[in-house]
Amino acid sequence: MRARSDINAGKVDKERLLVDYQRKPGKKGASFQASFADLPPTTDLAQHLTAPAYGAEKWVVMGAPEEIEVGGRNGLRYMLTARVGKESTSREVVSVWRGERVYLFNGLFAPDDTEVRDEIRRAVASVIWKN
Repeated sequence: MRARSDINAGKVDKERLLVDYQRKPGKKGASFQASFADLPPTTDLAQHLTAPAYGAEKWVVMGAPEEIEVGGRNGLRYMLTARVGKESTSREVVSVWRGERVYLFNGLFAPDDTEVRDEIRRAVASVIWKN
């Protein structure tokens, strides 16, 4: 774990990191972050996700989002791709709305690293909502 913070009970005007996990050195680079933001329900989340982030100038959404369940709540899984430095990078984002607050689970990994992708999916599937 590289970073951790607590959820603010008040309104949050920009995305805030909750936790950041980095893969151990010596293996292909990969990371998993959970964050949240208070956004209007009319927000086009796919467009929001294409903004510069994680060292990429622009992310490209790959197809329509997939409907999934996260801890008993409806969510959407987006697949994105970008160049980060000289490397092609995959980004899988699962979003779960709770009112105007959206929780984002971001996994970044090499496009051919299905092992990490599956680890990220297991982490998201293990989410338990307390409230």
